[in-house]
Amino acid sequence: MTCTQTADYFHEELGVPLSSHEISKEIISYVADAYKNTIPLKPFAREFLEKEFLAGTKMCILTAGDISFVSPALERLDLLKYFQFVMTCSSQGKYKDQKEIFEIAMDKLGGTTESTVVFEDALYAIQGAQSAGLRVYAIQESTTLKDDKMIQEIADVYIESYSYFL
Repeated sequence: MTCTQTADYFHEELGVPLSSHEISKEIISYVADAYKNTIPLKPFAREFLEKEFLAGTKMCILTAGDISFVSPALERLDLLKYFQFVMTCSSQGKYKDQKEIFEIAMDKLGGTTESTVVFEDALYAIQGAQSAGLRVYAIQESTTLKDDKMIQEIADVYIESYSYFL
């Protein structure tokens, strides 16, 4: 879910006694701090990105996250150099459960359905990318383990680590 969707869920479904806007601000503050200071890069991700970059692979980031907390993490981890651009769902008014957001990113990158691979860890986003006719490589993520069996069944490739490509 986007931050707005999560805040709405907390307010409407869980009864958090703050407005959705206040909840969003709290979420962004917490997540921004974690991205800026503590969230680590997945093991072997840098080596994988470097290998693909040197091979001339065009890469982008499509994130449901807010650019204000994604950018500091990318800067801290020195990753921006690998990507053509960073696109947020909110900047496009689309979500990762919709094929259109993946089509927009693919078109901007200059890709085709045959030449594009999406790396994802969330079931709803895997389904969104596949609905656009894209191949999906699913990467294991501890926060989505409840969906792991389904992810393994539907992903074109399922990996536990980026070491798979090295």
